[in-house]
Amino acid sequence: MLKVGNTLRGTLIGMFKRKDTMRESGESDFFQVQINQPCEVRSERGEDAKMIPASPGDIVNVNYGPKTKPWADLVADIKRGAVYEVLGCIIGGKVKLQAGKNMHNFDVFQKMVRAPSADVESDVDFEGSAEDEASV
Repeated sequence: MLKVGNTLRGTLIGMFKRKDTMRESGESDFFQVQINQPCEVRSERGEDAKMIPASPGDIVNVNYGPKTKPWADLVADIKRGAVYEVLGCIIGGKVKLQAGKNMHNFDVFQKMVRAPSADVESDVDFEGSAEDEASV
């Protein structure tokens, strides 16, 4: 089990899909984060899970779920060149879910460190602009 205080910190790369035999749909969403400070991460699933050290530069997977849901809103910006630093911290013992499952008590934060590039295709015409004056 991950220890209380264990903190994942790094750059959010994006959101992806993978095959997941434990879901009815057969797939699940997850995020990838390139970490910039050492932390412990889980390797494997269920009873086979082990905690292993991760080093700066490693890319780790973080499951999509109620706690990480805000990160999904950042993906469109990332595709346009934005960079987000994300932080995830174990803040308590495991929380029981339905169907006998458990979830780490995990809290997340995010901060934009580079804004997305301007959308060159949007045609914003402000009152008094040269384009507005030319159409008079």
